[in-house]
Amino acid sequence: MIGAFLGLFFLGVPSFKAQAGEQKHTKDYLEWREKTTNSLNISSRRIKTENNVKKLADAVKAKYGKSQKNEISSLLEYIEWLHKALIILERDNGASGLAGTKLSDIPGVSYSNDEPTRWFVEELLKAMALLDELAYVADKIPRDVENISSAKLNNVRFLHVTVRNLQNGGDLIKALQEVDAFQEKLKQKQ
Repeated sequence: MIGAFLGLFFLGVPSFKAQAGEQKHTKDYLEWREKTTNSLNISSRRIKTENNVKKLADAVKAKYGKSQKNEISSLLEYIEWLHKALIILERDNGASGLAGTKLSDIPGVSYSNDEPTRWFVEELLKAMALLDELAYVADKIPRDVENISSAKLNNVRFLHVTVRNLQNGGDLIKALQEVDAFQEKLKQKQ
């Protein structure tokens, strides 16, 4: 009888250890999840992404500021296309549609024939990576979804203004007005 009792006891020990391991895994996941998606972390990701995008804008100015018009036109065409894609994605699917989509998952983002655009796309994907890493976190709270979505749009808008400003010869006010008009037209459902 004692042997049977000890046998049952020792059979139960591995099961107890497995359950403890499951709880530890769940606890580890929950800690990772909280660390990854808490507001402070998202805020710091937004700030780092904005800094990365500003560096990209400076690089665009340095590399293509005095270039031929066709290189600037190529960049402008691409950034307008991307800006339009993001606005429509948010407009039609809400903030969760944009916050839940990586830039690299938008059809046509990484395709380009010309050097300026190919370089720009590679640098943009690197600059936005910190926000894109949050795309597949399924249970983001609404405030975080809105923050991620608006950060993506604001960063692309900033680059759009930068390229438009280069294209029009340095008239920042005109560039801002043109980009604002571009945005407003697309935000309205047609």
